[in-house]
Amino acid sequence: MYEQRFNPFAANIEIVKGYFKKSKVLVIGILYLIIAAIGIISALLGPASGQAEVMQLLDRLGINSSDASVAIAASSVTNVISAVFTAIIFTLTAVAFIILFAKSRSANPNSSPVAGATILYVLAIITFVCSIILAVLTVIAYALSVVFGISLFSRDSETTSQATVLFVIGGVILAIFLFLLIFVCACRKNYYRSVRHSLTSVELQNKGATAWGVFNIIFAVFFGISTILTLVETFRNPVSLRSVLSAVMMAATFVTRILDASIALGYSRYIKRHITGYNNTPYNGAQNNGYAPVPNQPYANNRPPYHQPYRNDQPNVPYNDNFTQQNAPAQQRPTVCPNCGAPVDPSLPFCGNCGTKL
Repeated sequence: MYEQRFNPFAANIEIVKGYFKKSKVLVIGILYLIIAAIGIISALLGPASGQAEVMQLLDRLGINSSDASVAIAASSVTNVISAVFTAIIFTLTAVAFIILFAKSRSANPNSSPVAGATILYVLAIITFVCSIILAVLTVIAYALSVVFGISLFSRDSETTSQATVLFVIGGVILAIFLFLLIFVCACRKNYYRSVRHSLTSVELQNKGATAWGVFNIIFAVFFGISTILTLVETFRNPVSLRSVLSAVMMAATFVTRILDASIALGYSRYIKRHITGYNNTPYNGAQNNGYAPVPNQPYANNRPPYHQPYRNDQPNVPYNDNFTQQNAPAQQRPTVCPNCGAPVDPSLPFCGNCGTKL
């Protein structure tokens, strides 16, 4: 007999698809593409406009610009390389969100958005590793600067003590900044790992989603203030293509942070609701949910419930049918009285000897 079994993997995929099919997932993917394109255009426009401005300033000051042009060219190349690398990261992020949206919208039950979640998880790992490397290099550079600074002011004790206090304060601030940087990258990594884990296992996870959403709100506030300042600066000075692109990029980044925070916080609440729902019954160590089908139970005696015999809860009452009773054959009466044993006439209702009712 065929029996449909509950598939927790398919159930979890349907749950995650039910969340990432929202339109804001597609919007954030498009915004990442816009930011990547603006970054490339700004990097290509930067060397020409920046070099021209610096050359004009040097000519006014009467300074030889031959050495400055080399430094400007090197800086321009570095900026372009950095912009291209950032654009690649943003483009891959955009592709990942678009895959999440498209696969979640697909009506094909075999369609899974795990590819988009995997891209986001890999990018988060790369960012986390880069943050650790940056923190290590920053600590080494700061330690060398402290040693060099203390040795430079070692002749004067008062100056040395003041420099030591400044270095200590700077070290504490730098340590807090680096810790927050690594922590934010770790939360992002855990968040995208949870999404991928929910799509590839029988367990739903939302680790790091809340923290990543909160940090995105903080980033949104920062980019919102920067957007306002950029717009004020743009309209105060002569409007150029580079300034307009910079303002558009800041505004797009602000909206992206808001949407990213909304998606992360919404995902945390969404998964928590399915993990702790009233219909969340354990199934082989995993947890069920309201979207998952209830596993079919085998029928008793190979008979489905709707074929069970009718149960009459009424008491057994003799069935009276006047027609049947009137047309039923007459019962055979005894020929001997059961009381006295005398012969009786079957047509009579009483015994003729003792009067017993027959």
